[in-house]
Amino acid sequence: LRGAVPARFVPAAASRLSTLEEGVLRVAVEAAHVPDPLDPRRWMLRYTEALGSRLGLRVRWVEVPFDGSWALAGEEGAVDLVATNVAPSPQRRAEAVGAAFSDPFMYERRALRVREADAGRYATICDFGGERVGAVRGMNAEIDLRRRVQTHAPAVSVG
Repeated sequence: LRGAVPARFVPAAASRLSTLEEGVLRVAVEAAHVPDPLDPRRWMLRYTEALGSRLGLRVRWVEVPFDGSWALAGEEGAVDLVATNVAPSPQRRAEAVGAAFSDPFMYERRALRVREADAGRYATICDFGGERVGAVRGMNAEIDLRRRVQTHAPAVSVG
């Protein structure tokens, strides 16, 4: 994780950073312990720990559900930072009054999960014509899926 938090972002920020509790960075996360090394939430924990270390702050985890977590940074006295792997959207920006989103620093590739028996049948979103495709409501994956269907595969239903 060396260099995970670029040094150019830290020195100026550290000298003028104000946190809710002196010496502590209160961070909203979905889980404070994530054993799976491939889980993006674990990467977020490690990245945030590196940020806290670079800033000379002790990290205190505040476990929260993902849904609505983006608004916590704007709530008085809630947390200093939200690290729930949340990407901005117009709706989320409207809900996060008093908070700001960072520039993206992590990208996830999208994929559709299909039954093994159907793997050869579905290669692209267009192959789902006449089918109904599910997504977790409210997640950016759903927003992305709806955009791709509208643009490339209008015969696909999302629900």
